[in-house]
Amino acid sequence: MGQSAKACMDEKSDPASYGVDGCKGGWFWVGLRPSGTPKFGVAESLAKLVDRARDTDRIFVDIPIGLQAAPRKCDTVARKLLGRPRASSVFRTPARETLDCSRYRDASERNHAITGKKLTKQTFAIMPRIREVDDLLHDNRRARKIVREVHPEVCFRGFAGRAMEFKKDTPDGYTERIAVLRSIRPDVAREIEDMVTRFRGPDVARDDIVDAMAAAITAAADPSLQLTLPEEPELDSRGLPMEMVYADASLNSRATKNASGNIKINPEPYTLIEEKLDEIEHQNSVRILLAVESGSRAWGFPSPDSDYDVRFLYARPRDWYLSINSRRDVIECPIEGVLDINGWDIKKALGLLLKANPVLSEWLCSPIRYKENQAFTQRLRALADRIAFKRPARFHYLHLGKSAYDAKIGNRETIAIKKYFYAIRPALALRWLREREDPPPMDLPGLRAGVQLDPGVDDAVERLVIAKSETAELGTGPRIGDLDRFIEEEFTLASAVDVPDGASSPDLLDDANRLFREIVDGDL
Repeated sequence: MGQSAKACMDEKSDPASYGVDGCKGGWFWVGLRPSGTPKFGVAESLAKLVDRARDTDRIFVDIPIGLQAAPRKCDTVARKLLGRPRASSVFRTPARETLDCSRYRDASERNHAITGKKLTKQTFAIMPRIREVDDLLHDNRRARKIVREVHPEVCFRGFAGRAMEFKKDTPDGYTERIAVLRSIRPDVAREIEDMVTRFRGPDVARDDIVDAMAAAITAAADPSLQLTLPEEPELDSRGLPMEMVYADASLNSRATKNASGNIKINPEPYTLIEEKLDEIEHQNSVRILLAVESGSRAWGFPSPDSDYDVRFLYARPRDWYLSINSRRDVIECPIEGVLDINGWDIKKALGLLLKANPVLSEWLCSPIRYKENQAFTQRLRALADRIAFKRPARFHYLHLGKSAYDAKIGNRETIAIKKYFYAIRPALALRWLREREDPPPMDLPGLRAGVQLDPGVDDAVERLVIAKSETAELGTGPRIGDLDRFIEEEFTLASAVDVPDGASSPDLLDDANRLFREIVDGDL
């Protein structure tokens, strides 16, 4: 049914990083090394994994480590970071004195007597695993050196720069998380599906596998990128750190693939962008509400020297909007090196949103966020969800894709290979619009994960993505038949089918005006 715990540790050539998640059959683990394909399996106990590991290995496990009567600061900080509704995924940690209780009622009452809080049934269900790990770390000094706590939702928050929108055990939740992981590890969808196939059955759930992979990728990150919640962890009475480890890979533009699963992040562009945005706010007397990446880095196919295409939404002081004379509603900065930064006034943005502008919709779902007022984006996204988007989105992606394809690919025998990307993404978005009711994501990994693709097409796209991540220029070459057929088919279907206008909510304008007034009054 898979590999044993022993099999995962047999390759001794280089250090390994393991992500571990509890499952019905024991502990599901994923092992990543700087070279080679991932290993995975189910272990009966965490101790068996520790026994086979080396001192240079890392084992990151989704289970509370470090227990006390008072609330753990790492839990409190994690809930605040995740926000609603993902904060509920951080269960209340039991006091150590309750771990030997075999009945829920007894455990809950004892915990209440010690901490003032009762236990949830979810916490009680994992208490045997908490006790197993607590005993292991108490008795095994070596385990304390290589085993650390992670929380999958915090890991995903670190990767994406935002909390996940959907529950992990739903189809949308799976698609969302795979898209995030693929931005770091391009072949992860295929790897996880292989694991699901090998462990099909009641002992290992699909989300157990996804969580273990997220933990393994976190463990594989460079140590300088591994941060903790809180920054200075508390110690419990046994000296165990109460922390959650995550990798600061919130920007695709800061993460590049380095061998198998390792994350290398260069913080300099991100810091430079933050400083530039602060400068724009100061010089223009504006408040930036949202700043995202909108180019190839956010689309999921950057080159090593790709520009940073930063787009932002901003608000002026209230009196600005009460002037008689018309004023510019954009801020356009001169291109400086690799920085291309432009912004829209919120009044302009809301007007375009009411017209179902697909560009603004893409900014709202960009996987790379430099600056964000989350209360604002939640309100704006809720407004966008009520707008009939299919017809304008179909027109936008069809025009975008056909322009790129006809100008750079169609009727040519030899082409610049990288030009395929600017037709592939619109074609994938058009297929998404045909197959699904929700708006398409802007990134290539998310689009690929959410639609049905022929293996030949998916493989061709995968090869292009990997090649483009390694070199600035892919050069010229012959046309790629699988991609030509896919792109032309989607453009033909989109041209032939007339999508009805649909019905937007009748009170959208009133709600948009209300949101605008709250923004300029400083309530958001």
